[in-house]
Order: sequence, then structure tokens, then C-alpha cells
Amino acid sequence: MRRFSREYWNLLWRMTVAEFKLKDQGTIFGFLWTLLYPALMFAALYLMFTKWMGNTVEDYPSYLLVGILQWQFFEKTTGAVLGSLYRPSLVKNFRFPLEILPFSVAGAVFLSYILEMAVLLVFLYYLGAHPMATWLYVPLLMLGNLAFSLSVGMILAMLAVEYRDMQRIWSILLMTGFFLTPVFYPLHILAQHRQALLIFNPMLHVVDVFRTALIGTKLISETGVTLVFGFGVIELFILCMVFERRRGKLVDRILAP
Repeated sequence: MRRFSREYWNLLWRMTVAEFKLKDQGTIFGFLWTLLYPALMFAALYLMFTKWMGNTVEDYPSYLLVGILQWQFFEKTTGAVLGSLYRPSLVKNFRFPLEILPFSVAGAVFLSYILEMAVLLVFLYYLGAHPMATWLYVPLLMLGNLAFSLSVGMILAMLAVEYRDMQRIWSILLMTGFFLTPVFYPLHILAQHRQALLIFNPMLHVVDVFRTALIGTKLISETGVTLVFGFGVIELFILCMVFERRRGKLVDRILAP
């Protein structure tokens, strides 16, 4: 199957839809269930930090909601893609481009993400964040977040084929990364030397530019939007080339007894 042919895209779409339905996202109740976790996280963080952060961050509820949703997408995408390759029966019995597996899994999460972002916009409007021209940047930012999260997930997926403990290791790293990303706190409350360290965290920039676009925490920079989108796309392109070179070894490891 030639990559980027009509057959390739048809297969990718069918497998994405299948993954979406397998996760019970194809029903209203299934989708509402996926909203429960971020809703509970929002409630817990808001109740714990609103008195402190409310005096530091303007419109803290909106600030917190945007941060949680972007982090949750990164967490769900990388976690899902991590285990996407290890399907021996599927790889053995069917002939298809191997990257379809991580792409389709990430695509299923992205479909849910689109619906979640629509719900977020409704809540932001209810909280007083009126539609702005900067909301037009959101689709581009979502694609950038997808590309970045998928590329990180592909690294993890290739490692998981070799090292079966990657799921546990990544869950620990995610927990650490959550506290090292300004999801529920603003960067400026930290000491200068700690701010300088966190500046190398890509998710800090992803969350920050989403907040700028959605709730206008500051003037949005087209350079910032371009960097988030461009960095994700370039990283994904590089990972696809690495994936292609390692394809044979990956298949051998997946089918090894």
C-alpha cells in the first residue's frame, strides 16, 4: 500500500473510527464518562488552590480548565500510543503500514479532544470569556498539540517494544511532568532559576499559548503559535523517518515469542 494514497487514508480513517468506538466514545454516555475525570480534577484543584491562586491569576477557573484539558490530551495520547504497537496477532495476520497503529490510536483520542474543546468553549463563554479573533488559532494549535503528543508517543511505543516496563515508567514521568507544567499555577510565582529550568518543558509553551488564544492572558504572538505548530510537525516528521528505519526490527520484536 502506497503511503498517502486513497487506500492508506481510508484504512487510517476506518481504524481510527474503530478505536474511537472501542473506547466507548461513539455514545453520548461514553463521551460524558471521559469528561468526568477532567471535571473531578478541576473540582479538586480549584477547591484546593482557588484562595491562593485566585489572588494571583485573573479568571482562575478558566485558566485552570484550559491547562487541565491540554495536559489531559497529552497524557491520554502518549499513554494510548505507547501500547499501540504490541499487537502480535494483528501484525502477523494482516499486511498494512505499521505506523497506522499509533496514528489511528492518536486519531481516536483527537476526535474526543475535538468534542472536549467544544465543551470547553461553552464553559469559557459561561465563565465570561467572550469569543475573540484569537480563537481562530485554536484548530492550528490543536493540530500542533496532536503532532507533538503523537511524536512523543511514538518514541515511547518503540521503546515499549523493547522494554515492557515502559508503561509504568511513563506513568511516573507523567505524574512528575504534571507538577513541572504550570497547569494549576502560574510560572511567575516560581523563583527565577526555577522558571529558567521549566522553560525547556515543551508542554509549558503548549499550555501557555492555548491560554493566550482562548482567554487572552496576554497578547498572542503569531511566532508562538507558529513555534508550537511547527515544532510538533517537525518532530513528528523526524519520528516518522526514524520509525520507518526501525520498521523491520520492530516487527521482529513484536512477533518474537
